[in-house]
Amino acid sequence: MRWFLIFIFVASISTLCQEKYVIGCENAGLFSNFYHALNHLAWCQDHPEICPVVYWDERSAYWMPNGYHGAFNVWEYYFEPVSDQPYQSDEIIHRHALNPEYFSLLDHSVTHRYAINEIIERYVKIKPDLQK
Repeated sequence: MRWFLIFIFVASISTLCQEKYVIGCENAGLFSNFYHALNHLAWCQDHPEICPVVYWDERSAYWMPNGYHGAFNVWEYYFEPVSDQPYQSDEIIHRHALNPEYFSLLDHSVTHRYAINEIIERYVKIKPDLQK
C-alpha cells in the first residue's frame, strides 16, 4: 500500500509539469555555474508547472568529449538529474542570468540561507561514487 501511495504522489507531480525548462551553463568555474543553476532552480520551484532539467554541455570548463562515468551532461558527472525529464537537442537552453531577487551573493540573511538550503535539499543529490 505504501508503494502505491508513493507512485500516486510521483505520478501527480509529473502531471503538474506542463513545460520543460533547461538550465545551461557558461564557460565558468563549477561553483559559478552551480550558483547559476540554483538561481534557475529557485525560479522553477516558484512555477510548479515547470519541470527543470540541468544540462551542462561543452561550454562547461569540465566537459569531456567522451563523457565521464557514462554521463555526457557535465551536471550529471557530479549530481543526479533534478527531474525525470531528459534533455532533447532541439530544446532551448537557458544560460542567461535570472532576476537577482532569487539569489544574491550579497544577501547573508538567515532567511536567504534557508531558501538556498531548501533548493539544494530538493534538487542537488551528489552521485554516490563521488560521496565515497
